[in-house]
Amino acid sequence: MSTDAFAPCVLHYPYQTPLHEEHGQIEREVQAWAERVGLAEGASLDRLAGINPGLLASWTFPYGPKHTVVVAGKVMAWMFVLDDEWLDNAETGGSPARMARLSVIYQRLLGCSAAWAPGSSPEGDRLLAAFASILSAIREIATDLQTRRFCTEMTRAFFGALLEACWAESGGSISAKEFSTSRLLSSGVLPMLSLIDTIGGFRIEENRLCHPDVLQLTTHATAVVAWTNDLFSFRVEEERSMYDVNLVWVLRTDNTEAATAQAVEKAISINNAEMDAYLRLEEAVAKNAGPELNSYLYGLRCWLHGNYQWSQVTSRYQTKGSQA
Repeated sequence: MSTDAFAPCVLHYPYQTPLHEEHGQIEREVQAWAERVGLAEGASLDRLAGINPGLLASWTFPYGPKHTVVVAGKVMAWMFVLDDEWLDNAETGGSPARMARLSVIYQRLLGCSAAWAPGSSPEGDRLLAAFASILSAIREIATDLQTRRFCTEMTRAFFGALLEACWAESGGSISAKEFSTSRLLSSGVLPMLSLIDTIGGFRIEENRLCHPDVLQLTTHATAVVAWTNDLFSFRVEEERSMYDVNLVWVLRTDNTEAATAQAVEKAISINNAEMDAYLRLEEAVAKNAGPELNSYLYGLRCWLHGNYQWSQVTSRYQTKGSQA
């Protein structure tokens, strides 16, 4: 198959979920917030407008009240800017020491500090200020447990980014076994899935989320989103990324077009097999699910299908040639 003409229809998505009816207003409010807090400026702000984080939030949380979906869109906008400016396209993404320092700075917001905690976070850091604003917004709509769940998953996401920085610095190739684990953390999907009940305005007991089958189902969903994103993004990342790691790159044996095409085919098979595993386990879990867990299962479905829909229209995955 031609890797420049990757056809989304080859991915296995056997169901549909709706788009939030107020998606236009959600996008406008997210973009206005990004400009107001200084998250992005100039060309970066224009790029964020083309990425459409509010649209992604509207596809993946179509069941939530508008004001909570806007909060989700803010988290996504911040993640995209952090990814572009720090993780993929700056020296931080390939330096474990720099990534560790960045993680520690954010950990002071994500967790509690000891009584002895010398120093302070850099003043004037627009991404840090935007994230502090996001955490305040989450605390307004979430319980303490829901907020802690999100913060825990964000800490794990920074750990995943640190793992990838270690491999980048070593100059060695990452094995498929290593990547299949680290990508689930570094993808940033788990923090968003942790917000399903918060954005939806319902409460699910932590012990239900911690059931082994539900944890496995969430892992399958995370992997499907990660592998789908890698298939849509690998050409763009070849153009502009310094340190990113992609499923297609991990699978291919060399940089030839033939090897890349074979890797794309294998990545498609991996994605579809993951979706099949998700659907089988979802059916089993749903048999004994109560109302709250059923709402969570629907939230996972919305994330899978919504991310797939958004990936086909966002400028984030368009190469320079396709934008011309």
